[in-house]
Amino acid sequence: MNKSIRKKRLIAVLAGVLAFLGMLALTLGVVGAAGLPANLAYAEALTPVQSRGLTPVLEDGVWHFDMEEDFKILQLSDLHLVNSVLGVKNDRKALEALNQLVHRARPDLVILTGDLSYPFALLSGSRDNLAQAELLCTAMESLGLPYAVVLGNHDSEPGSKVSREELGSFYQSRPNCLFLNEGEALSGVGNYAIHLDGPDGAVMALMLLDSNDYLGSIFTYDTIHADQVAWYREHLLALAEAEGRTVPSLAFFHIPLPQVGEAWEALQSGDPETVRHFGTAVEKISSADQDSGLFETFLEVGTLGAFFGHDHKNDLSVTYRGVRLTYGMSVDYFAYFNAYLTRGYRGGTLITVRADGTFDCEQLELIE
Repeated sequence: MNKSIRKKRLIAVLAGVLAFLGMLALTLGVVGAAGLPANLAYAEALTPVQSRGLTPVLEDGVWHFDMEEDFKILQLSDLHLVNSVLGVKNDRKALEALNQLVHRARPDLVILTGDLSYPFALLSGSRDNLAQAELLCTAMESLGLPYAVVLGNHDSEPGSKVSREELGSFYQSRPNCLFLNEGEALSGVGNYAIHLDGPDGAVMALMLLDSNDYLGSIFTYDTIHADQVAWYREHLLALAEAEGRTVPSLAFFHIPLPQVGEAWEALQSGDPETVRHFGTAVEKISSADQDSGLFETFLEVGTLGAFFGHDHKNDLSVTYRGVRLTYGMSVDYFAYFNAYLTRGYRGGTLITVRADGTFDCEQLELIE
């Protein structure tokens, strides 16, 4: 084959590739032009949930709910909204799942434990974590319930449109969102407390923590820092002093503690003091390498349970050394590429806090 023929064939192949890419770009543009506004309109049109309508009050940097009877919390995690042409259908499914789970649970409070946005542009097609957060907040505001947010490692990927601090400020500005950011006073963005108060004082303290994102690279997870652990301890010890007794607490964050891996190993070895309530660990437990000391603080201050997300195929709930550690089910339709559709991993965790300061939780599996 002479050079002239080879050159013509190469030009034809390149022309075909460019034509395909052009058609793909045009198709994605058309889909995005229709799909992105349609998803926002869907979020705006969601029906408010028929709930008890409890409204929290902010006093001295702490949110307070009056708790006259059992208080219901719905934990949701890892929505991975992308708000891009690559994820129009995925985002709609995640919004529909959010709507279904909240209406089924009819909670007093929704707590979202991170990775709500997915501004990893190479995979998601968008670095705009602000638009992704706005889509979520629009849906939550339509549902009409108070909600609290902690950030995950993906919410502010390197190269995101806005920083972690700016994202926190956005959440704090939204109606019904209880997010609080203390600025530079503590590591992380968004460490705050919600107290559930009965007629005789505090019944339960809900402690929300930023488990941060990465150490050096996206392949090494950060941990909850020492100053955050100190804040956690001091807050609950001060509450105990004010109440004249230890007030039970629950912790919410994104990346699991190393003790979750220890608990799973204890279960595998048949440790009779480690109790499995439900679920399992299908994938590696991706905790930070460092032990923050938070778990030992749990034991000191009376924390009864911790709730987190991060590993979408893990839904384990286990009591280890007296503390119940529970993975929230994910609502992800994008980051794991639908690899686990047949296993029913999607859903939420319904937590019931009772007037005597005890709690229980159950899985609320998504009906698909």
